[in-house]
Amino acid sequence: MRHLSNLIIILIISILLSFFGWLVDSDPKGNDVLFNIFEICMMSLVHFLLISPFYFIIKFIINKFNSRIKNK
Repeated sequence: MRHLSNLIIILIISILLSFFGWLVDSDPKGNDVLFNIFEICMMSLVHFLLISPFYFIIKFIINKFNSRIKNK
């Protein structure tokens, strides 16, 4: 539960990136609202799954670095 707030922030960033990408997309947009919502949700999921590992890797490295400094 320690990382929940950070994951929510990553999710919000993912949704914003997906919505911005949907707006900038030069492909003709269909009239189907459900398809547009599905497209934004799936791209948000992809962005979330790509950004989250970087967060955990960086957090792990920082924790290891801090623990080595404290042990010296």
